Amino acid sequence: MIDTILVIGNGGSGKSIMVWYISSLLTENGYTIHYISDRLGLEKGVVKDVQNAPKQSDGSRVGKHSKLIADGPPGHKKVHVLDGSILNNVHDDMIARIDRKKQKKIFLIEYATGPEISFGGKKEPLHQTADSLVGLIKKYRVRDRVFLIEIQVPVNIRQQRQSHRPDAMAAETFHSYFNDGGIMTTKYQKYLGNHYFRLVNVEEDNDGYYSEVRHLYETRIQPRLTSITASLGI
Repeated sequence: MIDTILVIGNGGSGKSIMVWYISSLLTENGYTIHYISDRLGLEKGVVKDVQNAPKQSDGSRVGKHSKLIADGPPGHKKVHVLDGSILNNVHDDMIARIDRKKQKKIFLIEYATGPEISFGGKKEPLHQTADSLVGLIKKYRVRDRVFLIEIQVPVNIRQQRQSHRPDAMAAETFHSYFNDGGIMTTKYQKYLGNHYFRLVNVEEDNDGYYSEVRHLYETRIQPRLTSITASLGI
């Protein structure tokens, strides 16, 4: 029985469209959704970090832990991290919210993964691997409440997709932090068991992708959502 769906993968892997498809299926079935995005959380953290920083000649602002390259509406800001502290805290809080969850809603979480990044010196590393995420799931003891979908796509395809997005991240951020790496190891796949599914998304056929997502939803997700939401009186 689950009340949270986690969609993870490297930048440009197709998480957002996966979330959109699952959201439409949940809505179709009468569920109330609460969407949580690490990108939105990161943007808020960066804005706070640079709020007192002077504007540079290129229009950017540089704080202690991050850089705001270009402002914009939520989900469209260009940000860059200088150490792992802001995003690590965002990721920790996202999973902690599952543990604190009281409302009768389905959490739909979009969470970017990638290789472990070291910044050198005494700077905090960026713990963004799928295995690090499972460490948070263990920490907050929420494994039995989540279904985790990991999307895997080679970097050359992701880079091409990213370049065509209206909300594309800054190029320096993509190349610095979202190369191939950080996929879930067999050890942690076994820990999650039937709460985990990996999908390879290399096709450009959106109809085919939607069919895959619908099949996954109907066979692996929706039956468990029915159980938990029925027990909550939804």
